Amino acid sequence: MVKYLKLIFWNLFIVIFVLFIAETILRNVENLKFNSSSNGLLVKHTQKESYFNAKNFTGYSFGEKVFTDNYGYRVPSRDYKYPKIFDDKIIFLGDSVTFGAGVKEEDTFVGILRKNNPRKHIINTAVNGYNFADYLGISKIILNEHEFDLGILVICLNDIISFSNTRSDAKKESELVKLIENSRKSKILLNINNFLRERSKLYLFIKGIVTDPSYRYFKIDAGNYKKNIDSRLHILSKVINEFKSANIPLVILISPYEYQLRNEHNFLSKDEFDNEIYFPQILLKQYLSKNNVIFYDTYDYFKKSMKDSKKNIFISFDPMHLSKFGNEMMYKYIMSEIIR
Repeated sequence: MVKYLKLIFWNLFIVIFVLFIAETILRNVENLKFNSSSNGLLVKHTQKESYFNAKNFTGYSFGEKVFTDNYGYRVPSRDYKYPKIFDDKIIFLGDSVTFGAGVKEEDTFVGILRKNNPRKHIINTAVNGYNFADYLGISKIILNEHEFDLGILVICLNDIISFSNTRSDAKKESELVKLIENSRKSKILLNINNFLRERSKLYLFIKGIVTDPSYRYFKIDAGNYKKNIDSRLHILSKVINEFKSANIPLVILISPYEYQLRNEHNFLSKDEFDNEIYFPQILLKQYLSKNNVIFYDTYDYFKKSMKDSKKNIFISFDPMHLSKFGNEMMYKYIMSEIIR
């Protein structure tokens, strides 16, 4: 009996030791990020359903330190001062992609633009989890308080619907997606998942390999473009009208999902690709063209950048958040196409 207990003990010790070593190694993998933000970063508006970044906040988002200013907008440091003398003033709107989740502020595309253009007054109003309705709310507030020379809205494909409704509205398009989404109904499993994804990179690595989060999120979020799309895009038109009323030019950038850029789609015919992979961008572009809005679709640019560089455009196992390199590419795109 003692012999078997010793055997069990040593096997358990070896397993724990191997897991510890694997976790230690993965902790040093820069592009693998924890999926959480500090408590207190997001605060509810006192009179509205929307929420904002806390003012004068210092904390973490996806493992990177973040700072906000007196308005709750992300800035490079606690003591950052906006330029008093500047050539033009630019406002960025967006969600966690524009906020730069998982990347130091100075390495985000907004941060690089700020750093390399000291005579531009740049405000980043992006908030993790924002959608079209939130962009409308922040536009009504900030356009009444400040004057701008240009507005840049970076659309992530999940912006057409609030995060809280995305999971339940989406069509389950595969057994894998159905299985993972059904597991969310278990409070115990959901709590375990949230605990581990905030603390263990080994868990994130294994989960990423086994469940392919990029595929799952694309299938779910893209599915929302197949129902009630006009009513959802109608909110975007209100955002556009806010800028028109303020006589501020608005440019829209459409950021792709990681799953859309995979080489496996190269074997699809154009019709198959458009119908299965690219249709969210097609619908967005049709709507924006119809409403005479200046927009840029970054899909082809990112596809070429990924092919030429062989580097990760996105954070590891992440469906849409740009890596440090991806942010550099977005910055270069903005400088070449919008701010010349």
